[in-house]
Amino acid sequence: MKHVIILFTRKEDLGDGSLSDYVTHSDNRDLQMLIDECGNRYCAFNNKATGAEQYGQVEELMGLMERMVQENGGRYTNETYQYVEKMLQFKMDELQKMYREEMERMREEIIRCFMENCRKIKEESNLREEELKKKLEKQEKDKEDAFLMLKHMEQKEMEAMEQKLLKELEGKQKCYEEKPKQIREEAENSYSIVSVIWDLCLWAYSYLPNWDIFGNYFSILVNELYFFTFPPVV
Repeated sequence: MKHVIILFTRKEDLGDGSLSDYVTHSDNRDLQMLIDECGNRYCAFNNKATGAEQYGQVEELMGLMERMVQENGGRYTNETYQYVEKMLQFKMDELQKMYREEMERMREEIIRCFMENCRKIKEESNLREEELKKKLEKQEKDKEDAFLMLKHMEQKEMEAMEQKLLKELEGKQKCYEEKPKQIREEAENSYSIVSVIWDLCLWAYSYLPNWDIFGNYFSILVNELYFFTFPPVV
């Protein structure tokens, strides 16, 4: 019991009496024996104490504790306490180790997740960039194809127009080439008719007695034939 201090409470119930008188004159032999085994280390607290009295009670208890430590040559300890303390320390070390390992795993997991997210973001960014590049290339190719198609259509239209103009020119040229020939043939035919009529008139003149009267009719006939053969150009 050399590490025990007996603390009484409700000191205010003693009134004007002291704690030492109460213990000395007490009929409780067990209490007196317990106090003796504790090295007569005891004190009492007034539950209603305030100010200096309350502070004095604390000082008294602290003094008993210092005296007990000095008398025992150190603080309380034994093999069981030392074993428990060692086990507690071991447990604390284990818990700290587990905590450090868990923190390390968490740190590695956070780093891994961060790196994985960065990788995914980079892959998505590269994919979007590649898709945009392909889209722009396709737009450029479509633009070039449309331009070439338009140019080809224009070329076809120009060729068609050229062919049409060439055909029209060839037709007109052929018509112009055939027109003089046609005029010549018509003139030759007309000349043949006039020549026949003229021959008939000469023959009639040689046999008809009244040529003067016939000559007038002959002139009118020749004019009509000429007008019919060579109509005026309008």
